[in-house]
Amino acid sequence: MSVLPAPLKPWAAQLGLLQRELALALAPWIQRLSLSIGPLSDAQARPTGAPDGYDGVARKGPYERLLMTEWLYADEAPEEFLRRAAEGEHLFSRLAVREPHRARQCLVLFDSGPAQLGAPRIAHLAAFIVFASRCEAAHARLRWGVLQTPPVNLREGFSKTEAETLLRSRTTRPASSADLDGWLVSIGDEADDVWVVGSPGLVTSATSSRVQQVELDEVMTPGARRLEATVRRAGRVRQTVRLELPSAAVCTSLLRAPFTVERPKPKPVTSSPTRGLVFSASGNRLFTRGADGELISLVLPYGTSGTSKRIVFQPPPLERVIAAGWHKGLVAVTARFDSSGRVLRFVAWPLTKRGERKGDPATFEVPEALSTAPLPDDALSDLATLTFAGKRRLVLVVNERAYMLMDGLVRQSPYRVLAHTQRSERMLLLTIDEELRRAVRTTFSNGTETTTLLEGLGTTRAHFAGGMRYPLPLLGLGELATSPRWTLIDATRPSIGLDVPTGTTVVGVTGPAEWVAGLLVLTADRKRLQHVSAQGLQQIVESDSPIIEVTPDFEFPRVAWLDANGGIGVFDAANTKKLLIGLPDGNGRRLMHFTEYRR
Repeated sequence: MSVLPAPLKPWAAQLGLLQRELALALAPWIQRLSLSIGPLSDAQARPTGAPDGYDGVARKGPYERLLMTEWLYADEAPEEFLRRAAEGEHLFSRLAVREPHRARQCLVLFDSGPAQLGAPRIAHLAAFIVFASRCEAAHARLRWGVLQTPPVNLREGFSKTEAETLLRSRTTRPASSADLDGWLVSIGDEADDVWVVGSPGLVTSATSSRVQQVELDEVMTPGARRLEATVRRAGRVRQTVRLELPSAAVCTSLLRAPFTVERPKPKPVTSSPTRGLVFSASGNRLFTRGADGELISLVLPYGTSGTSKRIVFQPPPLERVIAAGWHKGLVAVTARFDSSGRVLRFVAWPLTKRGERKGDPATFEVPEALSTAPLPDDALSDLATLTFAGKRRLVLVVNERAYMLMDGLVRQSPYRVLAHTQRSERMLLLTIDEELRRAVRTTFSNGTETTTLLEGLGTTRAHFAGGMRYPLPLLGLGELATSPRWTLIDATRPSIGLDVPTGTTVVGVTGPAEWVAGLLVLTADRKRLQHVSAQGLQQIVESDSPIIEVTPDFEFPRVAWLDANGGIGVFDAANTKKLLIGLPDGNGRRLMHFTEYRR
């Protein structure tokens, strides 16, 4: 639980077991009861052991122990002696006593009868906390019991288990003075301080000199939600405290489940990324998939220092993660299959920052026309990026097909998708129809769509440049991924033709906003990632393991890659002296570190 306010520090150990909002609601009761009950040190002011010399001076005592310096005043300054006597300023030798070697004990007996049901039970919990803190401050031993049970059921201390036992100790039999007498006979002289918490009238004149009581009575005035607690202490004037009840929901929680639920600690992350790598639209996360199909979300550190955080979401049986995104929280989309492998529906899972399920998932049924043709297994090996177009509209691209998830249904675009990117809450698709006409289709958050036709007919490979700062993002076109000649098309600039080195594969396009317009290419051995532009060829990284996945950021001039050993790297063109490298260590604590980048 988070830290409680400073005024509650004396009861922090006990209140820390409760849920924070319940602890704060109960705090006023505890503060008022504590003032009325008082500290345990007042319950035994007189020494009880055998005399054992002197151990100091005191303002009170018999005149046989008056200090010699005080008698000197009587001889030399009689008037000053009388004044000091009248003002209580005389000093006496304080008698030391040999106390018995046992801890002081406080016994609290609770009335769990029918008159104490409901609101008085909340006061029982508050009084229990007060007595526990009181004994802790005085280094005393707290023992407690229920009046209606035999003395053999005596319990000790305050804890979550003890408090739950007290709240569950309800009985239909009212407590009586005979029950209290039985407890007093059983404990004998062991307890130095005895209290009864319950209905009025339990303490009689025969036991009033030894037992003190907290009487609880619920106010029955119409419209009043109040409890009165009367504290009767030996030799003191009784005090009545009015305790205003909190809301009904809080009262119910205090009686049924007041304590914090201890969640199991998350297991160490042992899975490593194996396939699929995409940036979130915000650019502060990377999504990938583990060996068992689990979603791995990497929270990238800010700046050029710090460590990343890894979050894992394991999908239910017969489901496979196909997309992920970040929109007011982490969201994972799974495809649900039947036993024959047919896709039945898409499920959007809202997740917490720790990757745990949060709330009910949104289900989108797949029409029969789509579900009869199941997605091939390799179509789901790459992780799709999830775009949020509006509050209830999700767009994702799987196996060169765009799917819109809206109103509980899945709608598939009739066009083949060659490339796609995101701009805020909009998604841009480069599509090709049956007549090989190319078009850039923009889906807006309100559901509308605009179409921009491109000159020329179809192509087999295309990439959008990452970046949200363009009216129409830079687009790279090539006949094949290994085509020797690529064309960069920009709506505001002349087209650029680039020659790709022989044997390399184009894996992305870079835009001219904060990075030189060009192509990202992998060498034939897939161990070197390079940048080809009009300025020439520059190497970004050389990996010891083959690079199996490369993805550009949607907004920032960055590119990330995944190698065969599960290592992840991120290159930021705006900060070329630093290279963010991912090295899986089995627990996800230091998944990434920085090293020098050399061109």
